[in-house]
Amino acid sequence: MQISWSTLVVQAINFLVLVWLLQRFLYKPVQDVIAKRRQLSLAATSEAERTKADAEAAKVRYEHALASIETERQAALESARSEIAKERQKVLDEARAASERDRADAKRAIDEERASAREALKVETVDLAVQLASTMLSDFAEEVPNAAVLSRLKAELAALSTAERERLDQEIKANSARVEIVTARALSADEQIDWRARIEQALGQPIKATFGCDPAIISGSVLRLPHTVIRVTWAEQLSAARATLLRGDDG
Repeated sequence: MQISWSTLVVQAINFLVLVWLLQRFLYKPVQDVIAKRRQLSLAATSEAERTKADAEAAKVRYEHALASIETERQAALESARSEIAKERQKVLDEARAASERDRADAKRAIDEERASAREALKVETVDLAVQLASTMLSDFAEEVPNAAVLSRLKAELAALSTAERERLDQEIKANSARVEIVTARALSADEQIDWRARIEQALGQPIKATFGCDPAIISGSVLRLPHTVIRVTWAEQLSAARATLLRGDDG
């Protein structure tokens, strides 16, 4: 078998041309397409990864946001509960304080009413006792002798201090020795003479006596000058007793 070198060369050339053509017009475009598809695939994968990462990050942010919202909600609820508890306690404290004030005011009012009632009863009782004593004394005042009344008046004059006695003497002289003598019952002329003499003796100087009558003094006498009054009467004693009784423990 003979080999045709020319034919072989032609076939080789054709093969090489075919290879070149395939590489030029088929293999290289296919490689470019494959490369582009690979790049697109890589880009898509990268985008998908980035999207996934963004989604994961968004999920984390969402979860954090939810946790933060829940924390804030719980804090707000706790703050609201605390404020409500404080307000409730404030209302309770104010109500308790108002109740205590009302109770104290009521107790004070009751105590004042009781004290007022006791004082009114005390005054009424003392006045009744003084009235009864006045009535009893008036019943036998007429039986008290003038000598006893005069003795009490002289004792009252004798009890004056030196300064009081000097002031009384000066007042009698300044009043031209005029002195008014008041008794519970009217004195007869003889009794008036006796009274004047005894009082002059007690005063140590003469007087110009005028006599008056006042049953309200019950018994005793009143010696009146322009600026001095000396009372020795049962009415005065009853008044002093009434004051003492009304003072009670404060006296």
